[in-house]
Amino acid sequence: MKPYQTAWLEHWSDVFVQRGYSRYLTLVQFLASPEVWVERFDGAEGCRPLLPAQQLAASRADRDAHRNELVSAVEVLEREVSNLVCRNGQFVEPMKHHAHRR
Repeated sequence: MKPYQTAWLEHWSDVFVQRGYSRYLTLVQFLASPEVWVERFDGAEGCRPLLPAQQLAASRADRDAHRNELVSAVEVLEREVSNLVCRNGQFVEPMKHHAHRR
C-alpha cells in the first residue's frame, strides 16, 4: 500500500464511509482510484452495483431465461421432426428415385 497524505486520506475515507461504498469494495480498492469509483457509482444515475445476494438472484434469473429459450427451441425442433417417417428407429426421407421403372 502506498503512503497517502493525511488530508487526502481523511477526505476520501469520509467519502467512502458517507456514501456507503463499503458494501461494494474495500477501502484499499477505493483509495487506488477514488475518482474512478465515485464516477462509476454516482455517474450511473444513482445505480449502484448489485449486492452479492442480488447477483445470485440475477444469475438465477438469467439461467432460467436461458433454460426457457432452450426448451422452446427443443419444442420447435420436436414439432418439425414429428412429421418425418421413422423406420426401425431411424428417421428416413422417402426417396423418389424408383418412381419410374426401366
